[in-house]
Amino acid sequence: MKNLLQLFKRGVVALSLFGLVSTVACAPVFAGTTSELRFQRMSALGADQLSTLSLLQDRQGFIWIGTNNAGLYRFDGYHSEKYQSVANQATTLPHDRISALYEDSDGRIWAGTQNGLARFNPETNDFTRFILDSGPSNQRIIKAISSDGKSGLWLATWGGLQHFDTISGKFTLFAHDATRPDSLGKNDLNAIAVDKQGGVWAGTWPAGIDYLRPGSQSFQHFRVDDESAPDSKLNIVRSILLDDQDNLWMGTENGVVRWNTKSDWSTRQRLDTPSSRVNALYTDRNGVLWAATLSAGLLRWDEKQQRFTQFVKQAIDPYSLPSDDVRAILHDRGGMLWVATLTDGIALTNLNSRGFKRVIPFDADANNPRPNNSLLRVIGRGDGKLWLSSNSGVALFDPMTGEVLKQYRADKKRKGSLSNDLAYSLYQEKNGPLWVGTSVGLNRLDAAKDQFSLIQFGSIADDYINVIAPGEEGVLWLGTGDSLIRYDLGSNNFRKFTPDPKDPDSRSAKGTTVILRDKKGHLWAGAEWVGGGLDMLDVSTGKFRHFKHNPNDESSISADNVSSLYEDAKGRLWVGTINGLNQIQIAADGVVRFKRFNGSNSIGAAKVVAIESDQQGKLWLSTVDGLIRFDPETEIVDRYTVSDGLSDNFAGPSHRSAEGILYFGGTKGMTAVYPDRVSRITVPPQIAITDISVFNRSLKNGKAPQGVVLNGSVTAPKSLSISQQESVFSMEFAALHFTNPGQNRYAYRLAGFDRDWVEVDADHRNATYTNLNPGEYTFQIKATNDLGIWSDHISSLNISIPPRYWQTVWFKWLLFFAVSGLLFAIYRWRVGHLTRDQARLESLVAVRLQELVAQQQLNRDNAERMQAILQNAADAILTTDKNWVIESCNRAGLEIFAWTAEGMKGKVFTKLCVDNLSERLAQGIAAPDFIEKGHTEMEVQLMRADGSPFIAELSLSGFADAGQRKFILIVRDVTEQRRVEKLKTQFVSTVSHELRTPLTAIRGGLGLMVGGATGELPAAAAKLGQIALNNAERLARLINDLLDMQKIEANMMDFNYQTVPASQLLSDVIESNQPFAQKLGVHLALENGVADCAIRVDVDRFAQVMANLMSNACKYSPKGESVILRASHPTQSALLIEVVDHGPGIPLDFSERIFQKFSQADASDTRAKDGTGLGLAIAKEMVEKMEGKIGFYGNPLGGTIFFVEFPVQK
Repeated sequence: MKNLLQLFKRGVVALSLFGLVSTVACAPVFAGTTSELRFQRMSALGADQLSTLSLLQDRQGFIWIGTNNAGLYRFDGYHSEKYQSVANQATTLPHDRISALYEDSDGRIWAGTQNGLARFNPETNDFTRFILDSGPSNQRIIKAISSDGKSGLWLATWGGLQHFDTISGKFTLFAHDATRPDSLGKNDLNAIAVDKQGGVWAGTWPAGIDYLRPGSQSFQHFRVDDESAPDSKLNIVRSILLDDQDNLWMGTENGVVRWNTKSDWSTRQRLDTPSSRVNALYTDRNGVLWAATLSAGLLRWDEKQQRFTQFVKQAIDPYSLPSDDVRAILHDRGGMLWVATLTDGIALTNLNSRGFKRVIPFDADANNPRPNNSLLRVIGRGDGKLWLSSNSGVALFDPMTGEVLKQYRADKKRKGSLSNDLAYSLYQEKNGPLWVGTSVGLNRLDAAKDQFSLIQFGSIADDYINVIAPGEEGVLWLGTGDSLIRYDLGSNNFRKFTPDPKDPDSRSAKGTTVILRDKKGHLWAGAEWVGGGLDMLDVSTGKFRHFKHNPNDESSISADNVSSLYEDAKGRLWVGTINGLNQIQIAADGVVRFKRFNGSNSIGAAKVVAIESDQQGKLWLSTVDGLIRFDPETEIVDRYTVSDGLSDNFAGPSHRSAEGILYFGGTKGMTAVYPDRVSRITVPPQIAITDISVFNRSLKNGKAPQGVVLNGSVTAPKSLSISQQESVFSMEFAALHFTNPGQNRYAYRLAGFDRDWVEVDADHRNATYTNLNPGEYTFQIKATNDLGIWSDHISSLNISIPPRYWQTVWFKWLLFFAVSGLLFAIYRWRVGHLTRDQARLESLVAVRLQELVAQQQLNRDNAERMQAILQNAADAILTTDKNWVIESCNRAGLEIFAWTAEGMKGKVFTKLCVDNLSERLAQGIAAPDFIEKGHTEMEVQLMRADGSPFIAELSLSGFADAGQRKFILIVRDVTEQRRVEKLKTQFVSTVSHELRTPLTAIRGGLGLMVGGATGELPAAAAKLGQIALNNAERLARLINDLLDMQKIEANMMDFNYQTVPASQLLSDVIESNQPFAQKLGVHLALENGVADCAIRVDVDRFAQVMANLMSNACKYSPKGESVILRASHPTQSALLIEVVDHGPGIPLDFSERIFQKFSQADASDTRAKDGTGLGLAIAKEMVEKMEGKIGFYGNPLGGTIFFVEFPVQK
């Protein structure tokens, strides 16, 4: 402070010296842009919110993000909680533009908005507003917030400097007063800083910087520019920062000015920066100063070099800064640097990973707007410079300056140019020429002429030079698309080594992609794409030894596709494959074995593209998933990815410089590795509960359901009490470590319920518990960062589930005494009741005993009665065991079989049969009908005791006796009955045949006579002749019906089944019955309501059935009426055909026997309607034989509807 007072006494002199100091300060030139940091863009917040103004990490670890017009976000690494201004809701933000964020010593979050100050209330998840009621609106535009070191806040607004008392809520305004020279220089403030003494530095626009001493009302004014070289932009101070060395850093409209407050004001320095507004100044956790600019990106101050390094947006680099308009900077506790931009969201880069530097060799320019930074080979020239090859030719690159010194491209118009831009391989000996393997041959660079000469090897495949490796003196080994080539530089001769199926000592694969000549002179070769394993060539004999993968041999190579070879300083040979790393181990007897390092607890099964070793002997492996550092002595593995600063995860070709720097090429440039600097600051994560839900209802808004009491906020809970009715709750949590949140892991348990920790990944950060018993529990959570480092402490939350009143101890004691008293009372009552019951029971027992005696006598009587029935039954009744051995037989059975009782018992019933009865009985008891009903019937031929056969009807039933299966067989002798039926059938056939022959002659003669063949008959004779003809026709029909019925009953009627379209059948029915209907004066109509379908029937039998139904309908319908033939589908699988008449109908008492033989409603109908009474019985039998159904029902309009139904054929 003393120096500060002296400063003001010499104010004029100080300003005059600024120009000199500024000139001296500018001596270290500006470092220019770099790509060494890899920025990763954070996913958009909310509805693609990209415009951000302010950043804060609170003491819990949450990231708070203030936006330009979308409010405030709280981010936990996975999800963001959004807070916005809502009109007429005082508990929301006063405005959605958040320019300043601050956390005070009590952990309260303050937000400076475009319309006042707001404090976040974590218990209720809302805000309290603090807004000046009077004055112009610009006094409510808050640009910066700082603590006064006590209980107040200093606010920089566009309406002056304000002090806010957080206890009383009172604002004190310090504003510009033109009548007071010691008032604030200007009201437009963008930045403030409070020094150790409590003085306030305020950056104004455009009056430079003002200082307010503690307890004073007067301001001291400092002009930032030099009076001798005025620059008004320097007096527009946008940002201020006081560092630990008492340096005051000022970000102006035109760069950065630094001044040590313990020295004279004249010593201030204008630092060399790009011409741009400096929006913010920030010191990270390592003490490094960063500057956020309006149009020049991000600046980092190098204290040793006394200069800024610039990071800007580069169109060719997707991992550069997303925008050059940077508004805020934050270095979180996990080491991530957050860079908030106005137009393109937030970018993050990891400052905790050291020793890696991104190198982007080729920049975009007018001639090359899309440069190719995907490298195929990297080698050193011997002077610290690198040769790089790609599919865009070859370039000489200086890694110290980042400059491409030369480029060689194919140019057919220029002599000595590179033969092809696709440069697969490079090789150069010290002080020797550069060799380039392209897709059309080998190129040799003549450095003196700066021209290439081309060597080719006779085929397209052999001119694909995949790899170049040194051999013995004056020899190069080339791996081509078709062979392995030994090229003698002196004689310009070459020899190809290719596979020969007839020579087991030849090369195992056609192509070659990796070659190594070890220190012992062995030549090793492999092919990544075509496989074939690893070959070792004995140069003296030209013979190869082959080493291939054997899945049953752990000492074989891990894969046949070899991608890299390397020999370390100790002479150990290493082989990289598409399935991890191998070490070659050669025994004294020449046996070669491979030690694999591809297990999950080692390097893994990643493809090893290249291998290098550092000066400490550790191996560095480039893989498709990043870099791996492997210590061969301890076998410790460290993995590095883009989050550590690699150019991209695909690390390809490699080179180690003389200085020990390792270069790994990738698809987006190179990564330079400084092995001695590689380190990670492994910060354990902070852990926070991000949500508590009870029955899926979040407690964030502070409105807990009835029975739930949360002490504290959701994100910082102190205790939780949940009633049993609400005992289904969930905890959501997050490790607030933002390097790679997706790789953080978690372990939780509910002490008092879980026995062990439950470990989960980042996608399952939620624990749910249901229906817990009353008691005290502790929810505990711990987590790791992306490197697997567990948090230092376990976060805990005490959870209480109070018992319901009936679960309390006092209630249980009360219940115990009540139940005990009740039980004693019940006991006394029960003793008395039992005494009374005993007397009653003794009386009942005596009565019951008498009833039992009577019942036993009744049972004996019933048994005797049943035995008498069985013995007097006309049918044989037998019982057998499960093997058909006869156990009993009644008297009728003995008579039928002509056996004595002793002779019958013990015989096997199946042996009493003429045919194979055993098989039929087995089929019968296995039939579904027997299984369902326990009964079946069949007709069999049995034998009597003398061997004579007889026909019997057998009824079989099963029963169980003492757990054993047994059978009851009832046998009825039907031999005589079948003989009579056979005689009847023969009689009907004979009579029918004897009648049909003369009847045919009679019908023919009568027909000719009535038809006039013998001349015209008298009327009386003609009438008598017609009567005789009609009766003859009726007798013929009767005979035909009798024959049909006899065939059906004898199962002798043949059916010729055909699948016929229904429409055709219906049309034939109408056509064939039309003459009969016309004769009776009845009209036939067809109603076909079906689509094309078919049924399977005998066409003639179907026509006979329908003729019967149609003729009946016509005969019983009055003259002039219609008979309708109607077809429909009651279901998709059935065809329904109905015959509808309008006759007198069928009497109800006749409906049950209408399908019986010789049945008609009235016997007179037989005469009047010329019927036999057999038609419907025959029709029913025929329909059922054709798997159909037949029936009828009354027509509501009068008459009868007969129907048949058949299944539809597909």
